[in-house]
Amino acid sequence: MLLNVEGNCPNSTTRMATKMNAQMTIALRNTSDKEIAVNLYAEARYLSVKAVGPGGKIVNVDFYSRLKMMDIRAFGAWATKRIAPGGIVFIGPMGEAKYGMGQGLELTPGEWTLTAGYKNRNVGGQKGNKKEGNLDVPKLWTGTISSGDAKITVEARPVVRR
Repeated sequence: MLLNVEGNCPNSTTRMATKMNAQMTIALRNTSDKEIAVNLYAEARYLSVKAVGPGGKIVNVDFYSRLKMMDIRAFGAWATKRIAPGGIVFIGPMGEAKYGMGQGLELTPGEWTLTAGYKNRNVGGQKGNKKEGNLDVPKLWTGTISSGDAKITVEARPVVRR
């Protein structure tokens, strides 16, 4: 599991930007010699990111806080992804990867350590209702993995107004 972090300073009414919006892309790679299927159902809350900021302050990113406002369809084969041996699936900001994370992370100036995690307990294998057009859910990879730490420094910078 890999974690890539990119960011930019949002518009500000002050002379110095006080926060950076970070967008994260996570790569799940199949290191086995057999095809696997992973659960990408939002209600399963499979992704996590832990951010440790200046002074050791821990921020647990909640990508799923907006779910309660959305009408999400029931779990099914559509919410799984098969990954060939050596294959990679990228999960990132909306529009930049096939699967997206719904929000960025606001980071204040200082040293940050970010760690991503993926956890799935759903074993899958459910039969779909063919009359309703639902496909069978493949047997899913189960377990917990995490990325290495991504260490970044956020600097306060002057805001350029255009």
